[in-house]
Amino acid sequence: MKGTADADWVRGIVERWLHPKPSIIPSFAERIEQYAMEHPMADSTAYNYLMTAKKVRRYDAYQRDIDGKTGFALKVETITVEELEDFRDFLINEHLLYEELPEFFAQFHA
Repeated sequence: MKGTADADWVRGIVERWLHPKPSIIPSFAERIEQYAMEHPMADSTAYNYLMTAKKVRRYDAYQRDIDGKTGFALKVETITVEELEDFRDFLINEHLLYEELPEFFAQFHA
């Protein structure tokens, strides 16, 4: 019978939930941008969402390029408390990092 949920189907759902393919999980920045584009809101609100996405993208790039975490991107499904706290610290100290690493931050002003 078509459409019947059996043990194999449930196992497949659980497996995909517990071990999603990284390439198909949008990054946190992508999700923020998608939300800003797809939901009705004031232009100023959309602008604030997009600026937050830019901050997340800078953090992702910092983690990859400076901290050496190959392929790093914050993802809603996998973010840890430590990553969230590190992102907060990055935002608080970004002006100091900008002074220390002007060549890194130059890529975001193009």
